[in-house]
Amino acid sequence: MRRALEVRAFRLLRAVPSGLRQRVVRFVKPSFTVGAACLFHRDNNVLLVKQSYRRRWGLPGGLLDRNELPHEAVVREVLEEIGICFTPTKEAFVAIDERDQRVAFIYIEPLPAGLEMKDIVARSAEIELVQWFHVNDLPQLHDELTAGIEQLVQDLAETN
Repeated sequence: MRRALEVRAFRLLRAVPSGLRQRVVRFVKPSFTVGAACLFHRDNNVLLVKQSYRRRWGLPGGLLDRNELPHEAVVREVLEEIGICFTPTKEAFVAIDERDQRVAFIYIEPLPAGLEMKDIVARSAEIELVQWFHVNDLPQLHDELTAGIEQLVQDLAETN
């Protein structure tokens, strides 16, 4: 029952124009918003999520809590959203969007050993879909992450 209510609330949030959503976030969290996300990969495929309150695809992750470090936030958010327990092994790529005042710490990690691609599913009302995409066949991505993710995916394809 609670999950159903959360899903409805997030879907209603999608109807709010993105500019208004951003102003509300600015009011609650002034200056830059800081988030952390993870780009999981395996065999030239990357894991993307479709959040219930956004129209385009993105990465599992979310905003940092007060006094939380990016690597702590990404571990917490990924576990909450898609149930993957992991420890980042590399430094994060930092994407800065000055216009919208956003900073994203993006970790690039292989899917942890022992996990199968088919077994990763949404575990939060925030996430509608979890899907693997080949690096050469990506869907539309969140505007603020598009350039950073496309560069990361290109680098990933070149190293494999």
